[in-house]
This record gives sequence, C-alpha cells and structure tokens, in this order.
Amino acid sequence: MHPHVAEHKNVSCVDFIRALDECHNSNKWRKFFGFCNEPHDLLNKCLAREYEDNRKKQLVVSREKRAQIEQKWKDIEANR
Repeated sequence: MHPHVAEHKNVSCVDFIRALDECHNSNKWRKFFGFCNEPHDLLNKCLAREYEDNRKKQLVVSREKRAQIEQKWKDIEANR
C-alpha cells in the first residue's frame, strides 16, 4: 500500500495520483479485483523515485550545514 498522497506534496506524481483515483472512482469493485493494479504500481514507482530524489537533496543540504558547523567550531577553537 502506498502512503497517503496529496497532489500538493507529491507534485511530480500528480498524473499517477489522478489516474489511480479515477480508476478507484470509476467502479467501486474494480480496486478489489485487481483492475487498478497497473496505476497503483506506477504510482508506487513514482513515489519511490520522488522519495529517493528528496533523500539525495536532503543529504547535500545536511552535508553543507555540517561543514558550516565544523567551520564555526574551528573558528571558536582558533580564537581561544
């Protein structure tokens, strides 16, 4: 099962979210008999790709912050 998705949070996967919602809303029973598996799988792949992209961006930001903190500590130690 995919996590709760929202179009404003998962901007790159909006088309897949809408396709899955449309499949689920077209007929109540379709989702129970596997008719919506393909849109569901595509959405899961898109969410995984988006998660990985966000993880890489956050890693870069955290390394930059860590470098700034270490530089500040070096400055404090040098000024003692």
